[in-house]
Amino acid sequence: MKRNTLRKSRKSSKLAGNHPTKTWPLWLVPAIVAVATCVAFLPVLWNGFVEWDDYENLLNNPHYRGLGWNQLRWMFTTIHMGPYQPLSWLTLGVDYLLWGMNPVGYHLTSIILHAANAVFFISSADAS
Repeated sequence: MKRNTLRKSRKSSKLAGNHPTKTWPLWLVPAIVAVATCVAFLPVLWNGFVEWDDYENLLNNPHYRGLGWNQLRWMFTTIHMGPYQPLSWLTLGVDYLLWGMNPVGYHLTSIILHAANAVFFISSADAS
């Protein structure tokens, strides 16, 4: 009796393997989310620095500019304008090394980080 059940389950699994299932590729949904995020935020590339906090954080603040020892010490010990945010200062230091004081580069980095976070969010939601 057990042999018959085992044979049937093997046959049914073989038959199921012969019929291709029509599923979306695993990369398609995260790719769509990344592209949609980039398209939604693309207009920001034509903006300059804003008057909200960019002047105080970026334009009038030479301490974050670069990744030398003085800048790293400042990034990890400062509470500039309130929050302790060394990771943000590190990304801004890299932005400065890549783009100088060109706001397009800073905005492009933000778009890339937003798209990556959206992809990670979708991927983690699919995994659960």
